[in-house]
Amino acid sequence: MNYNLFLMLIPLTFPLYLVKFRIGVFPVTVPEILVLLAGLWFVAHNLKLGNWRTGLRVPRSMFYVPIFFLAFAFFISLFVTPHDFLVPALGIVKSWFVIPVVYFFLLWRQFSDVRSFYKVFDFYSLSAVFLAGWGIYQYATGLYATPDMRASGPFESANYLAFYLVPAAMYSFLMAVQTFKNRVEKLMLRMSIVYFLSALILFFALYQTKSFGAFLGLAAGFFVYFILYFSGHSHFWKKFSAVCVLIFFVGGMFFATGDSKKFEALFRFHQQSSSAVRLQVWTVAGDFIAQHPILGIGLGTFQNLYEKNAPAILGVAPYEASMLHPHNVFLMFWISTGLLGLLSFLWLIWCFFAAFFRLPSENRLFGMILFALMTAIPVHGLVDTPIWKNDLALIFWTLCAAMFGLVKSMKVTGIVVPGLGLGRQFGFPTLNLEFDVAPLLDHGVYACRARGSVQAPFLPALLHFGPRPTIDLHQPTFEVFFLEFPEGENIKTLEVEVLGKLRGVLKYTSIEALADQIRKDREQAMVEYFRAEFPSKSHFGP
Repeated sequence: MNYNLFLMLIPLTFPLYLVKFRIGVFPVTVPEILVLLAGLWFVAHNLKLGNWRTGLRVPRSMFYVPIFFLAFAFFISLFVTPHDFLVPALGIVKSWFVIPVVYFFLLWRQFSDVRSFYKVFDFYSLSAVFLAGWGIYQYATGLYATPDMRASGPFESANYLAFYLVPAAMYSFLMAVQTFKNRVEKLMLRMSIVYFLSALILFFALYQTKSFGAFLGLAAGFFVYFILYFSGHSHFWKKFSAVCVLIFFVGGMFFATGDSKKFEALFRFHQQSSSAVRLQVWTVAGDFIAQHPILGIGLGTFQNLYEKNAPAILGVAPYEASMLHPHNVFLMFWISTGLLGLLSFLWLIWCFFAAFFRLPSENRLFGMILFALMTAIPVHGLVDTPIWKNDLALIFWTLCAAMFGLVKSMKVTGIVVPGLGLGRQFGFPTLNLEFDVAPLLDHGVYACRARGSVQAPFLPALLHFGPRPTIDLHQPTFEVFFLEFPEGENIKTLEVEVLGKLRGVLKYTSIEALADQIRKDREQAMVEYFRAEFPSKSHFGP
């Protein structure tokens, strides 16, 4: 199986964290095994190619510092955690932080193009459709798994299903809108229909979870998306007002046709209701923070301490005698990982949103979707606790990988040096480049844009980085082939913007076979990356 495809398929298995087993004394889940295999594959591949210096080296990026401090906060929290809770605390660190961050790094390191991240989120949304089908089956048959008669899928709580479905529902709907706007091609129209049907299934299942926190997140995400989308359009305020009316109309319909008893209970703060329970748990959590404002209470200890201390703190018996978490993602970070963990989390979120404004224009539309999805998570987290769960942590860090992957710098500038001239002999003249520091790229063939001076425009090109096994040359080279060579330019330096990987470095039986593959690479790049420059061409000769 192709490594890229393997990485993309992992989100399809996110719900399979429910399938647990042991390897020796270590408990693991299906997604954890797949992420670890992907990590080993990545390391082995780079070592095999002799590419370990560049393949395993990590460039500086805006998210480094918050992730470092967040990791440090988790590490410190292990020492704060009482000894009796140390084993589950280690499990929390492994499953809710280490494994998701490893997957984040692999995605971020491997992909920097929108097409790849589309596939990642398509597979995640497909897994969400399966869970939505489970929830709809519960609704249709009345065979609910929870006593409150809400769709929960395979989970023990309907809120868990809502957490999983919210980003997928938003993604499917917004992709349906974006692909419909580009429906000139039949394929795009079909994709729009598929996304729209997926969104219908997801929204219906989400409705059956009866999670008002989920609707709050959805409303915030859609609101932000349309603000970003219409901000550069004429008559902005008219469109903005229309969006507000639409969101409030949908919200009104949701509440009016929903579970009226549950809705009415939202405003009963002095008798048992979801709102009253949350006020109590927030009060108890606030007391814990007041007593441990810097280091928190450690990992996995909230439920035990709540059961023991809630009656004394509240002065009455709590409505819920046991609470797994404080029903607020920000309180959860503060209580579990201390003030450093909370500040690092907030810093990471800020870096995510700041990264959007650094996206190149061709990635901006997809970036708006990512921005909306991330907005929904912390807003939903005002009344519940996303991220602090195996699958939800993986979703959060996948979002981070997409945004930071699309914004990461893939521009390099090198000095043009003489080559062997082999490319020119079979119709593909290339420019060979040298660098003071090796570029941070896996060996392979890429679509790119390149220019010889800052005044010149970027032109479509192909890039080969790595050895040339077909002619038995194993020293890596960096070669650029312009699809339409700039005539009359005496190019001494070249700035290259990498767009996406087409394939790995392969050995061919002859120079002619290699030339045929380069023609295929050129056609693929023109179709997938340079349609604007070559709108009417479907096949290209030598």
